[in-house]
Amino acid sequence: MKKIITALLCFTITTTAAQASIIKIGARAGAGLSYLNVATDSSAYKNLNLKSDLGYQVGAFGRFNLLLFHIQPEILLTGFGATYGPDKQATQLSFKKVDISALGGFSFLLGLVRCQIGPVGSFLLKAVKESKSIKNGYTPAALGYQAGFGVDLLDIAFDIRYTRNLTQFGTDNSNIGTNHGYGLLMFSIGVNLFKLL
Repeated sequence: MKKIITALLCFTITTTAAQASIIKIGARAGAGLSYLNVATDSSAYKNLNLKSDLGYQVGAFGRFNLLLFHIQPEILLTGFGATYGPDKQATQLSFKKVDISALGGFSFLLGLVRCQIGPVGSFLLKAVKESKSIKNGYTPAALGYQAGFGVDLLDIAFDIRYTRNLTQFGTDNSNIGTNHGYGLLMFSIGVNLFKLL
């Protein structure tokens, strides 16, 4: 029992010390679910049979710690999509964008657990429907938010986050309505590559 307590104490001290650096810079990658929602009352779009699809994120982050509070800017390449229509004639939509966010949050449980929320600006790189570009039907930039929780174990960060647009994302002016947005639920792993101070 004493050995277990000693091991847990050493792990806690080591992990807490690892969180003590004021500035951290690292890389992050993740995957999860994405979906589109159509903001229209038109009956023509109520039976689209929209389905979630897989999404991914990869990029870099920085974290500035001040006691239990922190600010975490990130830049991530995000890919996501959705399908709609009858199963045998489903239409595939896919998007690629750059997300730049500034998350604020605080840590608890000896700095091991984080909660974060903040704005995110999204810049559309690519929008495709069945191998055809539909980028012109979408706004080049949108504003949204991210919120979630994370756990830090030494130099590894595990996160679960939800992202949603607040401003109009765009219109696929052929089939999918006049104002649709997106939501992303992502699970990611980050690695601290550099520490300062």
